[in-house]
Amino acid sequence: MFRDEEAVERIIIRLEKKCFRSVGDFVKPLFENQVFADDGLARFARIVEAQATPGNLISAMEMNPLMARIAADLISYSPQLSNLLVQNPEMMSVLLDPQQMEHQLDVADVMAEGERLLLNSISYAHKLDRIRYLKQLVTVKIAALDLANLLPQEQIWKSLNDLAEGVLSLIRTVVWEEIASKAEIEVECPVAIVGMGKFGGQEINYSSDLDLVFVIRDDADERLEKLGLKFAERLRAALADHMGRGDLYRVDLRLRPFGSQGPMVSRMKSVENYYQNYAEPWEHLAMIRSRIVGDVGGIAERWEVLRQSIVFRGARSEGVLDSLQKMRARIDNLTTQQDLKRGPGGIRDVEFLTQTFQMLAGHREESLKIKGTIPAVNALRTARLLPPDAASDLIESYRFLRQLEHRCQIIGGLQTHELPPDDQSRLLIANSLGMTGVSALMTTIDHHRTRTRRWYEEGYRFSSTPKEEGNPIVRDWLSALPGKDQFFASLVRNRESAEMAERIVRFAPALIPSLKSSVFLTEQVFSGEILDSSIASDRFAGFAKNWDALLFAKSVRNGWALECLRFVLGREDLGCGLAAHYDAAIEAMRLHFCPEVDLVGLGSYAANDLSPDSDLDLIAFVPNESEREKNEKGVLDLMRFVKELRNLSAPIDLDFRLRPEGRKGRLTVSGQGFRNYVLSSMETWERFALARSRGIGESDFGQGLCREAAYSPPLTKEQILQLKKMKSRIENERVNPLVRSRHLKLGTGTLDDLAWAVQIRLFAAQVTDAPGDLASRIKILQAKNRMTQDQGDLLSRAHVHLSQLRARLFFIGVPDVILPEDPAKLELVAEGMGYESGEALLAEYSDLTRAVRSILEESWEIALSL
Repeated sequence: MFRDEEAVERIIIRLEKKCFRSVGDFVKPLFENQVFADDGLARFARIVEAQATPGNLISAMEMNPLMARIAADLISYSPQLSNLLVQNPEMMSVLLDPQQMEHQLDVADVMAEGERLLLNSISYAHKLDRIRYLKQLVTVKIAALDLANLLPQEQIWKSLNDLAEGVLSLIRTVVWEEIASKAEIEVECPVAIVGMGKFGGQEINYSSDLDLVFVIRDDADERLEKLGLKFAERLRAALADHMGRGDLYRVDLRLRPFGSQGPMVSRMKSVENYYQNYAEPWEHLAMIRSRIVGDVGGIAERWEVLRQSIVFRGARSEGVLDSLQKMRARIDNLTTQQDLKRGPGGIRDVEFLTQTFQMLAGHREESLKIKGTIPAVNALRTARLLPPDAASDLIESYRFLRQLEHRCQIIGGLQTHELPPDDQSRLLIANSLGMTGVSALMTTIDHHRTRTRRWYEEGYRFSSTPKEEGNPIVRDWLSALPGKDQFFASLVRNRESAEMAERIVRFAPALIPSLKSSVFLTEQVFSGEILDSSIASDRFAGFAKNWDALLFAKSVRNGWALECLRFVLGREDLGCGLAAHYDAAIEAMRLHFCPEVDLVGLGSYAANDLSPDSDLDLIAFVPNESEREKNEKGVLDLMRFVKELRNLSAPIDLDFRLRPEGRKGRLTVSGQGFRNYVLSSMETWERFALARSRGIGESDFGQGLCREAAYSPPLTKEQILQLKKMKSRIENERVNPLVRSRHLKLGTGTLDDLAWAVQIRLFAAQVTDAPGDLASRIKILQAKNRMTQDQGDLLSRAHVHLSQLRARLFFIGVPDVILPEDPAKLELVAEGMGYESGEALLAEYSDLTRAVRSILEESWEIALSL
């Protein structure tokens, strides 16, 4: 509420005279609920009075009440930014324009706008002024969105960083053009700029220094080297010197080789020599968040090679850790409790702990070589180097402390990392964060700092130099086995063994129980033999003479695990490997229990397209009706044996429900009995189910019966419509609409749609026979001009993508077939599949499923048009 109503009325009267209209009913509500409403209204009055047409400003605000509220909050919270709006009245039009506010400027946008402003610049000083204006304008926009909580904190950091990078690139060009013009040379700038610290990690705040290192190309001659030094000096001044619009950024060059005692500009070979021979551990840590902003002659590539070789070079001595901790302790002794950045439990604790872990484990975990703090914490959690609750707490507290730091800078208008001492500023900060008062603010700060410090201290207790066997999951795995010392020794001696073990732990924790219970499997991994080809039938060859349920179950378990582990370690044909494994197991059981029976696999089993948790659809055929009873008993014994295997933890499940008459029918069927059923009772959906069939073993008798039933005679239009209705029922009844787009088997455009799209076209093509596997089926359609090359390629790519995705989710412990929304799981799966990020994986998934669905819709149209 307003404190001085009379003063408020005087301001309103003054504004109405200026605007030639009534404004009180609109303006007063914008400010009356602010913490210090009088101050906000007074600042707003100055902004209105600075306008050439103040009435138009009020009208624009009335037309955009949401944008008016955002502008009013900015004015009420920040005296400094309000002054910018007084000095630059046209900036108000940007704040009131929804389109301009919604568009987040990236580096290219900042540079494009800067180049536009520079077109009419008349001097070097005028160019620097125009760039300062650009920085002020974009900063006002970002701060307004920040105060309104319309962007996530990570986007705020990125926007501020993109602004800084764009400004630095513009200044680099302007400064070098000035120097080159006076030197009368036409040479591109020979100096690359390295961004370090928060700038390198794309995490700067409103008042960050720019930590820079200047590197000149190795082949620069003496004159160019002198000009390069002059460039660095002029660029520093262009950024940091106060002009009419103040400075751009403070510049800190102390992270260059040899610090403040070293040359301002160094050749790249000198930089490489310094880091390889002289740099201290803290300098290695500082390199983690470093990147080239302005590249010259391939320096960016050389810098990244240097960064990876120095920072992530492997194990560190206890002395390195001790020196880093002592340095951090010295910083603690020099800070106050109000320092949000360097104080105990502050921002630097999260960054320091994260970067230490990155340096210690980055040589083993490729995902840790990233530059941003929150992505690195997430990577540490995924790599199981930080407990999940520690990672969640650190991320939440880091976001809060960074947001609080920003509020202090916006509201105080100072280049500070400290909480202001006065209650008025603290009350404004609390209100901007949605808190009821200073007490609530201080309680929240204490909560975040206390738990951050706790995790920091605990983190250093378990971040001692990692040994190759230091991963707790690997340690747990190997400790459960006889001869564990040999396995641990192998990890240290054999880099390939260690890498395979790490990959399994990272991308397939669901397979660890199998490894813990099997010396054989672990030996296969550590010897590298797991990647060698093997014949699945050899796993069951000995059972013809010595039938043993316990050993048979072990062979099923180990064979299944071998195929899964091979997939995790780089072999892509998981479906074929599992199908071959089950073929061998089923054939061994058939020969033992019912040798006269002909077993036919259906569906994904027939297509060699199994996932780790697939069941196996089968039909059992007998040669003639007279021997049916004997063979019926044999199949029943086989099923009982499979149940016994499952009780012994063997991953195998046979399903005979697709036999004639389903559960009501006999387990076996003769050839003539099957043909009679086809003619008298078989429904259209059963023909569809039989369309993918494959004989298990050498006989093709049953396979021929199934394919004949599926494809002869051709389906009628009415039968195609029946199938379309059935497909619709499956989608509507068996899949929750909330997860339909993410269901990998029955969702829109996923595996079921893909299989239907191909099968419906095969029916439309009136083929009389078709193998079960996707590649052969696509070739048949292309040969009959029922599918284009592009469509076939797309379906093949989608099939690989969806099948891999389903398997990888199983291996990380996601048992259902629904694409998770958990970002950590998505990032892990994306990394395993070779995508740059979870977002890239989702984009590919979206594109492929949309295309598959489109092909299915076209398949229905083709089939129904014939």
